[in-house]
Amino acid sequence: MTTNKTEVGVFARNASGASEVVFLHVQASPDDIRNGHHYERALDLAADQGYEPLGAFDRSDPAWKVFGDRQKYQAFFDDAVECLQGAWVDGRSCSGADTIDEVTQLFARHQDGQHAYIACSADGYWTHDGWMSDAENAFVTRDSAGLAKLACAGALTVLAVPMADFDKVQHLPETSELEDAADAAMERARQHGFTVGGENAGEVLAEELGLAGHALAAWVAPFLQAYMLHAQEQAETNASSERDSQRGA
Repeated sequence: MTTNKTEVGVFARNASGASEVVFLHVQASPDDIRNGHHYERALDLAADQGYEPLGAFDRSDPAWKVFGDRQKYQAFFDDAVECLQGAWVDGRSCSGADTIDEVTQLFARHQDGQHAYIACSADGYWTHDGWMSDAENAFVTRDSAGLAKLACAGALTVLAVPMADFDKVQHLPETSELEDAADAAMERARQHGFTVGGENAGEVLAEELGLAGHALAAWVAPFLQAYMLHAQEQAETNASSERDSQRGA
């Protein structure tokens, strides 16, 4: 199986006992990555280089959004030391509730304007285990190039998700809900005599999903547009095949 170099971050203690994040490249196949073997190799490599490894993460892990950008990591660390120093100094008492509030604000400051990417299509949402009907375990990456090359049944869309909205990913509609909403939208278009096309496809599908109880963020719009057009094309293809079959009979 083909292996490629993949980058892994390792939380470690250096020779002085200070905490450090080390970024290493290891050889790994897709199966290695799915099974977490690239983490093991990175931890071993860090140990070979004299570190005491504590844990590892890659681009799909939440830690990457903070530590993946070296400059961002340093800025985050400096900010954390300053705002949380009361919790780190021996003999200092601090409020647990206040510390939690400080941590919440810390992450909010460092995720502003940052995005990560997920892939969605008529096959569902891309995960470590392939396409799945729900987005709960969607594969998250800061590099969208690989996602754009995925093979799917159609309507492939790579969504840029704001970091602040990542809790909304797991609430994206399942494929069965998308199918039902698309069918309802096409039926409504037939009943009321309007056309679903490139200009309104996403809005029409969003409206049907809204009637079903889904409140979707604006960044989902490109996928809704692509999915609705794909569903309409499939429906037309199926209808044409049925007509040809009836004529043949």
